[in-house]
Amino acid sequence: HKLLVTNRPPEVSTWLSYGRNHDNDAVIEDVEAYGNAWRSWWGNLQPLWRETTSWPFSRPFECTEREWALTRRAGKNGFLIVILSLVWWN
Repeated sequence: HKLLVTNRPPEVSTWLSYGRNHDNDAVIEDVEAYGNAWRSWWGNLQPLWRETTSWPFSRPFECTEREWALTRRAGKNGFLIVILSLVWWN
């Protein structure tokens, strides 16, 4: 159950490739570039119905069942990586 990797920040990819060491967070040297890459990656994880051309992304007024298959991922390569990468961004 992996998330899409298109536009994923390289820091996330590097951290994953080195074995997900939770004692060593990813090193974010350029916070602005990381933020831009993260937003782009997050945009790629959104369902087609969601408008992603401006930040923050649109939120529908009604709460109906929507398709979230690209984001609804469990396991070590799933949504936890999104949350963890936000922690690194501070």
